[in-house]
Amino acid sequence: MLSIDRAKSIMESNSNLEVIYNNVPVWLEDINDKRSLVQIRNLRDNNCMVVPACDLTETGRIL
Repeated sequence: MLSIDRAKSIMESNSNLEVIYNNVPVWLEDINDKRSLVQIRNLRDNNCMVVPACDLTETGRIL
């Protein structure tokens, strides 16, 4: 589970850190602090969606 603060850190990082949503790698595109939501892009099919930050998982791998 990812905190909203960790999601911000990942977005601001110079490294491409792997994050997954439902076992699919995603790119973090935008963050809504007030609602703890993150706009993500699915890296397999390029679809965008907005999900709770807590539904995201950081794998620890650098892409």
